[in-house]
Amino acid sequence: MRAMMRGVAFLAVLGLWAGVSAGPTRAAEAVTFALDWAILGRHAGYFASLENGYYSAEGLNVTLLRGYGSGDTIKRVAAGRGEFGFADIGALIIGRIREDIRVKSIGVMYSKAPHSIFVFTKSGIKGPKDLEGKAVGSTAGSSVRMMFAGFAKTAGVNLDRIRWVYVDPVSLFPLFLAERVDAMTEFNLAAPLIEKQAAAKGLKVQVIPYADHGLSFYSNALLARDDYLRQKPAVARGFVKATMRGWQFAFDRPDEAIEILRKAHREVDPVVGKAEVQIVKELALTPEARQYGLGYVDRAKMASSIDLIVDAFDLKKRIAPEEVYTNDFISR
Repeated sequence: MRAMMRGVAFLAVLGLWAGVSAGPTRAAEAVTFALDWAILGRHAGYFASLENGYYSAEGLNVTLLRGYGSGDTIKRVAAGRGEFGFADIGALIIGRIREDIRVKSIGVMYSKAPHSIFVFTKSGIKGPKDLEGKAVGSTAGSSVRMMFAGFAKTAGVNLDRIRWVYVDPVSLFPLFLAERVDAMTEFNLAAPLIEKQAAAKGLKVQVIPYADHGLSFYSNALLARDDYLRQKPAVARGFVKATMRGWQFAFDRPDEAIEILRKAHREVDPVVGKAEVQIVKELALTPEARQYGLGYVDRAKMASSIDLIVDAFDLKKRIAPEEVYTNDFISR
């Protein structure tokens, strides 16, 4: 009898590990999750959720896809070509106002905006005002570039004295590293890779975050369609819970999270990837997230984010914060 009971216990543990719950089995809910860009260290938490069975424990069979920019991801979700997405809230606000795209945030990851200016320490640029009269590299559709107007306003920078140099995304880092511009716009998440590449050329990099100079707004978040959230709230709740659980694992055990990611993406440098996870932790675990739960959105800050986007992109109307986010799926 004891041997039989030990066997049953072993099978139960094995079943839980595989994501199978006790009792009658049911088919897992198949969902697609589209990221914002190519797979990088900053995406490690999602792979941890997959590998560790957090999604399957919530009855989900998640297919994780790389993205091609926040705008594309939002449109993919809006068109039903993906149940969930990860994209910039600024792009979401623009899509909601201009195209009536019915998608909203169900959990913000970058509660502190990663939008930044990169310069070389030898350039003499120590703060925002020093950018005046300088050449700044960017991509034309970059949210970092578009939010520069708000950054300039809060930091007292004369926009007319900035000389913009536009290139395609693939050419931006080489442009900067070749010192053909004095600065470049990019998420601070790129700092570990840029710093490594710059060090190989004997250069040191300084990062100037918009958030450190008075511009506070939300950035990337988990997204889903309004109608999907009404139709399948339990699925959305399980997805958010499992995703945040994966990120907590990555924050607590970054080396393991990166090794999980690298099983599928060996091209990710482990040192750079781990550093990106640390930056995500700093962006995500704000005081409000620690108090109310990872992914939580403060209504007043979202209203302020909407105002900044409307002004920066010269949009014709404002929308209520509730059109852009919900906290209904956050575990507290």
